[in-house]
Amino acid sequence: MIAVTEAFALGIAKGADPKVLFDVMSKASGNCWTLQTRCPAPGVVAESPVNNEFAPGFMTDLMYKDLGLALAAASQEKVPLALTAIAHEQYAATSRRGFGRLDFSAVAKLLD
Repeated sequence: MIAVTEAFALGIAKGADPKVLFDVMSKASGNCWTLQTRCPAPGVVAESPVNNEFAPGFMTDLMYKDLGLALAAASQEKVPLALTAIAHEQYAATSRRGFGRLDFSAVAKLLD
């Protein structure tokens, strides 16, 4: 989710049309479930939470919790999960900004 959000933030900042960006990503290695169901650009994917004020499907606070559980399990097994740790921090920041009960795609609000 965070990678999709960052790709859209950069693309839009550089002047890309969000619908064109979606089409390109959908046909390339950027295609994934979060792109298809949680696109962070309004009006691109009809059912995306961004179009409904990030109404929750799977809440940000639950993503934060689950990432914490993954990090705890990884620590026990001595498996470094650097990107998971960064994602965990991003979801913590999203929650601290008051978006914890919104859909986990509300992590896009960090880049507003």
